[in-house]
Amino acid sequence: VNEAQTKLFSVMKKSSEDMLGLVNTLLEVYRYEAGKTYLCKTKFDIVKLAKECVFELNPLAQKAQIELKISTNEEEIFINADKNEIRRVIINLIGNAIKHSEKSSFVKIKIEKNNSDLKVEVIDNGVGLSKEDCEKLFNRFSQGSNQKRSTSTGLGLYLSRQIIEAHNGKIQVKSKLNEGCCFTFELKNTINDCKVIL
Repeated sequence: VNEAQTKLFSVMKKSSEDMLGLVNTLLEVYRYEAGKTYLCKTKFDIVKLAKECVFELNPLAQKAQIELKISTNEEEIFINADKNEIRRVIINLIGNAIKHSEKSSFVKIKIEKNNSDLKVEVIDNGVGLSKEDCEKLFNRFSQGSNQKRSTSTGLGLYLSRQIIEAHNGKIQVKSKLNEGCCFTFELKNTINDCKVIL
């Protein structure tokens, strides 16, 4: 295989992976809409999970010259939720923040415990969103009207909303144009102080 063919195969592989990701996301969206998804709740440390997500996305962040920071008021916070689904939400929010941040900036993941309630924020320093975009961003196939934010399918945030609402939580965004975004999801009565040793 020569160099030109290697580059072509690399492009084809990336395209196939993108298409597979899109199909899987569509399937998950349809499952939630049809009420066919059942949460598998377990007790796990959300701080540890966030660190694992940061580790996974750090190569992407480094390539974009973005620093990922975790801020929390507790060393560990055990919650009762579907770990895989919450991971999907965190990965999606951080990935979006990296994609839309300016170079040589940072993305902060803030995790707060308030009695039995959990609050997670993902804050970027990107191009931001208008008030109109914020109001419709979590709708199906919705995309920000800003050109830099209009390259996605508009499914990731919609699926994230489905996941958080399935946990009886809420997800929202606060932003202004050219001032970055703060995505927040909250889970009520989810914190479990009984630690699980695996």
